Amino acid sequence: MTYASSMRLQQGSEELTLTNYGPAHTDGDTVVYVTPANIAVVGDIFSNPFYPIIDLWSGGSIDGIIQTVEQILAHIDAQTKIVPGHGPVATRADLENYHDMLVHVRERVQALITAGKTMNATVNAAPTKEFDAKWGSGYLPPDVFAEMVFTSLSNAHQPGSGHVASAH
Repeated sequence: MTYASSMRLQQGSEELTLTNYGPAHTDGDTVVYVTPANIAVVGDIFSNPFYPIIDLWSGGSIDGIIQTVEQILAHIDAQTKIVPGHGPVATRADLENYHDMLVHVRERVQALITAGKTMNATVNAAPTKEFDAKWGSGYLPPDVFAEMVFTSLSNAHQPGSGHVASAH
């Protein structure tokens, strides 16, 4: 089954709402809200507690991840169980902290780009330093995340062809 932006499915007494808020980690990310269980399955939009991979070649972007996380936060409450793509089940507070980290890193990298810094100079400026102890011990090193954010913001990549979200 495919869908453009949202689809509802019934699984026993549970209702699953599949939503694509637009490109985030890729151009086909799906968030699954399960009610009444109050669960949000967010996939690779959120890795807990790791820097995310921004799949630039499949249409992902730092701005898209931030906007999607904001949409998720607007849809959930403090009791929602959040199932990330990697890492343990998380809380709304965990997702809020992740959002704040993404916004700060984005702002720092954008300021360096605006100042005319190259990718290497931006990475050497360590725009993630304040967050590395918490978010930098995963599968994506801080310097690689900084490179992805730089590339995303500088539009130095050719995004994918725009896939329709898929429900498996």
